[in-house]
Amino acid sequence: MSSASESEMASPSMPDPRVQLILDTIFRDMKTPQSERDALTDWLLDTQPRTAPLEIGVLLPYIVAQQPDLLKQLQANWRIKETLASVLASTSGG
Repeated sequence: MSSASESEMASPSMPDPRVQLILDTIFRDMKTPQSERDALTDWLLDTQPRTAPLEIGVLLPYIVAQQPDLLKQLQANWRIKETLASVLASTSGG
């Protein structure tokens, strides 16, 4: 009857659609170097639990700190740049 609220969308038990959008963009864009995809995959497999959805607040700080070229590529992608800017602004407190 009612739609999911923002707090439900952000709950740990529900995947964040923004995470899927970012991952789809990275892995489907042929301009993304294979080495960057491999590094992200390795990080995901080595550090993230397989029993819970990946959180946006975990994914973006990794990309910002460890893959600045990938961040620039994402920021230039028209399909995701507004979502990315919004998330970055909210996670940086500004």
